[in-house]
Amino acid sequence: MKVLIYGNSYFRFNESVAAGFRDLDWEAVILDYRDSRFSKTLSLNPYRKRKYRARFEEIDRALVATVEAEKPDLFFTLSGNVLLPNRLEWLRQRGIKLILYLLDSILTLPITRRGLEYYDLVYTYEPIDIPLIAETNPRASYLPPGYNPEFYRPLKSEEKIYDIVFVGTPYGERLEILDDLLRKAAELELRIGLVGKYWHRGPRQQFFRLRYPGIYRHILKNGIMPPREVNLLYNRSRIVLNHHFINDGTGVNPRLFDIAGSGSFQLVDEREHLERMFIPGQEVETYSSIDELVEKVLHYTGQPRRTAEIGRAAGERALREHTYNHRVRRILADLESPDRRRDPVGA
Repeated sequence: MKVLIYGNSYFRFNESVAAGFRDLDWEAVILDYRDSRFSKTLSLNPYRKRKYRARFEEIDRALVATVEAEKPDLFFTLSGNVLLPNRLEWLRQRGIKLILYLLDSILTLPITRRGLEYYDLVYTYEPIDIPLIAETNPRASYLPPGYNPEFYRPLKSEEKIYDIVFVGTPYGERLEILDDLLRKAAELELRIGLVGKYWHRGPRQQFFRLRYPGIYRHILKNGIMPPREVNLLYNRSRIVLNHHFINDGTGVNPRLFDIAGSGSFQLVDEREHLERMFIPGQEVETYSSIDELVEKVLHYTGQPRRTAEIGRAAGERALREHTYNHRVRRILADLESPDRRRDPVGA
């Protein structure tokens, strides 16, 4: 059996899903594309309109050519934000089963919403989106992200170089939390490492440096770091900080599983569905406010044995339950039993 995995290479997500299928003896073909939303082709700026329409058409031509050459049995796509209904219908006419996985809220994907009815299965990382999706496709359910053990694993020989590291996209809420944390922890001279897109080009770097001098001093890389380098960074830190986007959601992000898979101690903000994945206080540690975050940072930087125990327990749980092999098994089981009833928010 052959699966075509199609989507923007979001932190090498496509590779991780492919590894899950290959573990189960499926042939997996990956077709990456540079992220592009069809809505951009409607821009009023003639140059931007031509640019994005050309990119969108290029993406679509590559898909058609790959499907005709590979003849997959199953089509798995992340987000579906470049797939119009006519292309989804074209795929279905070839007898291909269609799977959609969402790592963004369906509310941010208007093109995807137009084609929801064509998918045999729809999965979302965010439980509160299920009723919205079910209006069009009743076979929608919650499936949390997983992790790839080829990328994230314990490295026992690594020395702890940092007290805290944070890897992720910086935006208003996260920047303010980091800024507050660094101000309160400055007198303790904690070793902190940050990775993410903190500024873009030109004067923005200087503006950021002036606006967030405390954060600027600790940035290890302004940009995206490959997974294996992130894993090394996690293994070199006493505490790995994880903070979700602030919204009304309850689901958990991919970094929850990546950090756990690395065997590192994770300090993560409280989320309703987190306790389905890991036990707070035993496999991860949580916080609900900046004051609690600071308190737990100060406590756990002086508890190396305890953080090692919690990190080890998280790694064991992740390998036992949360790899992409486990997620793919769930998908294939759902395909084989299309009428069976499931808890829509079951892992």
